[in-house]
Amino acid sequence: MKKINLLAGVALAGLLFVNGQSAFAADTATEKTTKAEVEVTKSGAVDPGEPEEPIGPGTGTGDFTINAVSDFAFGQIKIGEVGTATVATDKKLGIEVADNRGTGAGWNVQVAMTNFSSTIDGNTDTIVKGWKLEIPKGTVTSKAGDLANAPETSAVTLDTAGTAQNVFSAAKDKGLGRYTNVFMDDKTAAADGVRLTIPSYAKVGKYKADLTWTLANAPVK
Repeated sequence: MKKINLLAGVALAGLLFVNGQSAFAADTATEKTTKAEVEVTKSGAVDPGEPEEPIGPGTGTGDFTINAVSDFAFGQIKIGEVGTATVATDKKLGIEVADNRGTGAGWNVQVAMTNFSSTIDGNTDTIVKGWKLEIPKGTVTSKAGDLANAPETSAVTLDTAGTAQNVFSAAKDKGLGRYTNVFMDDKTAAADGVRLTIPSYAKVGKYKADLTWTLANAPVK
C-alpha cells in the first residue's frame, strides 16, 4: 500500500510540473485592440456670447470674430505729457478673438488709428501729428483654449494715422478656440499700461480718435 501511494504522488507531481514549469502558467494575460471613432463638427453655437475677461461687451457674431475689444479713456493729460488709460475696478483692457472654424488656418489682428479731432461742436481743431499711442505686449488668457498653442501678442506704437500694426496673431494650427489679449487691468503700473503722449503744441480741449481692429483669416507671414 505504501508503494502504491508513493507512485501516485510522483504521478501527481508530474502533472503539476512539466519541463520545470507550473501547469498553471498557461493562464497568461491576452490583449485585444478595439476602435473608438468620431467625426468632429463645428459647434452649434452661432455667437461667442459674453467675453471670458471683463474687457467690454461681447458683440461678435459667427464662428470667426473679434468678440470684444476695449475703448481707451485717458481722462485729462497736460500738454506735452504722457497719460495712462483708466481702468475701472475689477475690469481689464484688451481684445478677445473667437476662432471656432476648426480649420487651424491661423489668423491675425491689426489695429490702426485716426488723428485726434475735437469733440466740441463747431470746433475744427485736430491733433494732426505728435501724438503717440502705445499698447503694451499683453498677456494671453483662455478658460478653455490650448495655452500650449496660444496666439502671440505684440507691443504696438501708433503715431501715424491709418498705419496698421499687428497686435494679436495665431500661426497655423494655433489659436483655435477663444483667446484674450489682456493689455492691462486695474492693478497695472502706469508705466506698463496703455499710454498716450500729447504733443507740446496741442491746443487745450476735448478730443477723440477712432481705432480700427481688423481680423484676417491668415497668420502673419
